Amino acid sequence: MKLVNFDKYKNIPLTIEKLKDLKFDNNHPNGYNPGFKISGVKINSLASRELGILFVDYGDKWFHTSYVVKIEEYEGYDLVHTLNSIYKVTFETI
Repeated sequence: MKLVNFDKYKNIPLTIEKLKDLKFDNNHPNGYNPGFKISGVKINSLASRELGILFVDYGDKWFHTSYVVKIEEYEGYDLVHTLNSIYKVTFETI
């Protein structure tokens, strides 16, 4: 699979919202179903790069996607396609 460049997200506050479930029929075992949304977070760029996922540390919690297969870039947001889901990643204004 083609490597995805996660550097564009480094040190930028993001909102990550799950738009579509491709694997669990909207019944994710950890509750990350369409509509799941976290705001004001930054990705762990090292873990994301090494694992090929979006990995987010926020407070005492963490979240990660399945393997990212492609990113569609739009003005102000991206659609991130993973093996299991589609996410909207919005760049927050600083």
